[in-house]
Amino acid sequence: MKKSETKLELMQKKMIYPILWILSVSVLSMDSRWSTLILLINCIALYAAVSYWRKYKVSEVESQTGSIANTTDEQILFAYREIFETVGTAMVILDENKLIQLVNRQFLNLVNVPDMDAIKDMPFGRYIYQSDAVNVLQYMNESLNGEHPIETRDQPIEFRFVNQEMQISDVEVIISKIEESKELIISLLDVTEKKEAYKKLEHFATHDKLTELANRHYFMEKLEIAMVKASKNKEMLGILYIDIDDFKLINDLYGHHVGDDVLHELADRVQMNIPYGDLAARMGGDEFVVMLTKESSEEYFRKIATDIMRSLQEPFNLGDERIMLTVSIGLSMFPKDGTHLLELIRSADHAMYEVKHNGKNDIGIYEVR
Repeated sequence: MKKSETKLELMQKKMIYPILWILSVSVLSMDSRWSTLILLINCIALYAAVSYWRKYKVSEVESQTGSIANTTDEQILFAYREIFETVGTAMVILDENKLIQLVNRQFLNLVNVPDMDAIKDMPFGRYIYQSDAVNVLQYMNESLNGEHPIETRDQPIEFRFVNQEMQISDVEVIISKIEESKELIISLLDVTEKKEAYKKLEHFATHDKLTELANRHYFMEKLEIAMVKASKNKEMLGILYIDIDDFKLINDLYGHHVGDDVLHELADRVQMNIPYGDLAARMGGDEFVVMLTKESSEEYFRKIATDIMRSLQEPFNLGDERIMLTVSIGLSMFPKDGTHLLELIRSADHAMYEVKHNGKNDIGIYEVR
């Protein structure tokens, strides 16, 4: 007994404690760069530890009995348990049929069950989101059969994990075959919050903070892509350039906070009057632009512009204020009015200013002069 305790202490000093120290430092400074590193370190540590314990158990039994026949699954699983509980990510061991054999506390928390008895011998596949299951299970089979090249063997994959309450989490996973066995060891890191943070950052970078519409840069990117597609398919697309008439008077009369409320409400109305999948953006100040791609005709573009104008002619009821406004809208069409995105935008802008010059509150179509 003394001998086994000495070996365990030696293993802890040489492997487990330094790894936990690395993980602690990583977590304290964690950002998106650390999550995969932590997952990989955990998997490597456990892989090494499991291999060590297998060899240790075999040598211990051989020294006592001269045979490995008496090495039991319970002994090996007990060794796994001690190692599992020192690791900071959810861990699970599956047999060759992908049935759950051992998990740690983090995995129980991920599944949302109180203890191992609730999931012992359950198929791991039941916790994989249905549309992800085929690819993940195939990857697991390839891992069992040793079909992954060495350079990709410990690369993380992602899928959606479904717990007992049918709640979905995004997880980053490393799957490895345990040496000299038909078992898989899987490390799972919940990256749901990280992905949500990415989405928020992406939205912040591509959308206007006040109106929640696309910003100018994002709109221009999407317009360039749409123009390439329209050119390839020999289709038209429409650009509406919208400017609020005399918006400065609203700011002067009611204050900039009311002006901001008007812009926000106007953006909502524009968004509600364009087809799903088309794009509206705030270009700056009180100027907005819409890209129309769902149908390819001047009549359709005019109809959407008319719907938007009628919607914006309805009163803006903002607290105690009831505000009426009008807009001027310019329409240009690809490829007739421009084959370059800046040219197409300028054409719609020019048509809008022609409306302003001729009395405002109308829709103008660009004409080459």
